Amino acid sequence: MTTELSLVADIGGTNTRLALAAAGVVLHDTVRRFQNEGRQLNDILDEYLAECCPDTKPHSACFALAGPISGDTGRMTNLAWTIHAPEIATRTSANRCILINDLQAQGYALPALAPDQLTPVLSAERDIRAPRLVVGLGTGYNAAFVLPIESGVLVPAAEAGHASLPAHTADGRKVVDWLLANLGQAQVEDALSGTGFAHIHAALHGEKATPPALLARCEDGEAKALKTLEVAIELLGGVVGDLALIFLPRGGIYLTGGFGQALTPWLRQPHLQTVFHDAFAAKGKISAIMQDFALSVIGDDFAALEGCALRVAQN
Repeated sequence: MTTELSLVADIGGTNTRLALAAAGVVLHDTVRRFQNEGRQLNDILDEYLAECCPDTKPHSACFALAGPISGDTGRMTNLAWTIHAPEIATRTSANRCILINDLQAQGYALPALAPDQLTPVLSAERDIRAPRLVVGLGTGYNAAFVLPIESGVLVPAAEAGHASLPAHTADGRKVVDWLLANLGQAQVEDALSGTGFAHIHAALHGEKATPPALLARCEDGEAKALKTLEVAIELLGGVVGDLALIFLPRGGIYLTGGFGQALTPWLRQPHLQTVFHDAFAAKGKISAIMQDFALSVIGDDFAALEGCALRVAQN
């Protein structure tokens, strides 16, 4: 009996990752990464299929993308691509194609993650029967609520990055004021993403810098860059704390995405961990329950592919 293959994809604002999967498991020797700049998705698909499955066609497909989905159409938030599931199915010869948000894919991946793929930041006892929360910080920002169900997990779509950015400190209000003056809006994604990191620095110090350059300056111990980092972590703590109150994810909170991974070593430093925890737990008379939530960073760069494989198998 021939094993049916699924084509899975994680399409971000910067890169597209593709792989084949069988029975809900990614075949890791088929994983490929492509840069999106200057290309179209069809070109990437044609190149991948020619290399990885020239003699067979996927039975089904599940594509995760960084943007909102309506029916069988998805629109990338930080990339000028519109993706139609029927066109993907035709292009790849798959019988069907499912589109999900990239944070939904991260949520579906949680049951498959091994302990060594997680870096703990806040410790608490996890209830494996309880809901979980995934927060993604990359080119953009989003969050996904993960509900356990009999057949696996259910992960509703969300666009949390476009909620208004809360500010509870003088530095936070300075960031919000700068965003309103320069972007005409102050959304969570405008501060808590790779691009947002540069916005925070401009708001605090009046100078432009790229996120990689800022992180390098943090490594060098430069005071301005370290201040930007501290305010970013403080804002992150407040936003994630708000989500924890909304969803009560006693199964754990999981940070993911390239920018989230870049923050990991800083979040584990005692001073900045305290900054994050203080902002996370500052919830007035209900602050005590904030000790119930464990928080880790997902270190697997291909977790969304695993989530797509499990999603299409679960379906």
